[in-house]
Order: sequence, then structure tokens, then C-alpha cells
Amino acid sequence: MFEVNMEGFDELEKNLDELQRRAEELDGEHEIRLDELLNETFMANYTNYSNLDEMINGSEFEFETEKEFEEILETEEWDTFIGNNSVFNNWDDMIEKASAEWTGKNLGL
Repeated sequence: MFEVNMEGFDELEKNLDELQRRAEELDGEHEIRLDELLNETFMANYTNYSNLDEMINGSEFEFETEKEFEEILETEEWDTFIGNNSVFNNWDDMIEKASAEWTGKNLGL
């Protein structure tokens, strides 16, 4: 005969319920500030910079408005800059990884 210890299932169920609640809160679209997504920990781990402002200031790109900055983010030159100053090949890869980490953190993983 086998004995199965069933202790801990209540705690597991509680944790799964909490994970489901957090997932439901994250469902849909969210507007996240770029400096929150690319926080200091992320930047230090994956780039040559300690924070987003330092990276932007370290680039040769100049802009005065948010719209101009967003246009820069779509250029091949920005992708090259990201490739040369991070572990990522391009901006999209960097944002994808940052989004995954942000989601994991907010799910409590």
C-alpha cells in the first residue's frame, strides 16, 4: 500500500487562488511608464547603464517632445544603439523581456 500525505494542499489552493486573482487584475491592456518597465534593476542587469535616463543621455539622439522620442524608438539607429549597449538585439526584444519581467513580478512569481 502507498501512503499519500495530503498536507499542504490548502496552502497550494490558496496560492493558486491568489495567482488567479492577480492574473485577472493584469488581464487587458495596461499603460505602464517606461521608467517603471525599464526599472533600475532591469537596466543594471541587461544594459550598460544603471537607469533609463542614463541610457537616453548616453545616446546621441536628441528630442524635445515625447512624440519625437517615440519616433526615435522606431528607427534602425535606435535598434543598433540597443544592440551595442545591452544584451538585446533590438528595442522590441528589450521591451518584450521587460514586459515579461514586469508581468511576472506583478503576478508574484
